[in-house]
Amino acid sequence: MNGHLEAEEQQDQRLDQELTGSWGHRPRSTLVRAKAMAPPPPPLAASTPLLHSEFGSYPARGPRFALTLTSQALHIQRLRPKPEARPRGGLVPLAEVSGCCTLRSRSPSDSAAYFCIYTYPRGRRGARRRATRTFRADGAATYEENRAEAQRWATALTCLLRGLPLPGDGEITPDLLPRPPRLLLLVNPFGGRGLAWQWCKNHVLPMISEAGLSFNLIQTERQNHARELVQGLSLSAERAPRSP
Repeated sequence: MNGHLEAEEQQDQRLDQELTGSWGHRPRSTLVRAKAMAPPPPPLAASTPLLHSEFGSYPARGPRFALTLTSQALHIQRLRPKPEARPRGGLVPLAEVSGCCTLRSRSPSDSAAYFCIYTYPRGRRGARRRATRTFRADGAATYEENRAEAQRWATALTCLLRGLPLPGDGEITPDLLPRPPRLLLLVNPFGGRGLAWQWCKNHVLPMISEAGLSFNLIQTERQNHARELVQGLSLSAERAPRSP
C-alpha cells in the first residue's frame, strides 16, 4: 500500500477485507389461496442504487467522484474539475472485485478516511491484471465520522461480494459481517517446475488477504503428504474460533 497511507486495525482492514417450496394440500380459505398463488416478489434490480456518496481521490488534490453502488457494479463518475457526460472506465463490475479495505493517513492532521478497492479487470488479450482504486472520505469534520462512512461502504461492498443481504432501511455497520471461514492451503513447493511457492506467495496469498479471508498454509514435504493431511483433518477444529 502507498507509503502515505496505512491500514487500520486488522478488523477494519478486512472490511476496513434458500428458498424452497412444495405443493401441499389445498388452501382452506380464499385469502390463503390467493397468498399461495401470488408470485414471489421481484428480485432487486441490478441498477437499483444501494449507496450513493461523493468522495475525493488520493492524492487529495485529484478529482472528486460520485460513487454509486448497486448489486452488480460500482459506478464511478467524475464530478470535478470537469464532470463527465459519458464516464470512461467508470463501471467496475463486482465480478472483477476481489475485496476492499479502509485506510488512514499517516499524517495526524488528516481527518479523512480512505476506501480502497482491489480489482482484476481483463486486458485486451483476456488476461487479468491487478488494479486498485482509492477514494477519500472527507465529507465530515472529524476522522471518526469519515471513518464510519468509509466503513459503511466497505461493509456494503463486502456483503455483496460474499452474497450476504443488506438491511433494507437499517444501518450498515461492520456487525453485519460474520467471521469468514478459515482456508487451508496445501502447497507442493516442487510443483509448477519448482515455482509453486513463489506463485502462491506473489499471487494467491495477496488475493486471499485482499478478500479479508484468514488461512492456514502448509507446504507438503513428501509424496502423498497432502492426502495424509486431508484424511486426518478435523473440519470442526479449523472452523472453531481461536483464542488470541
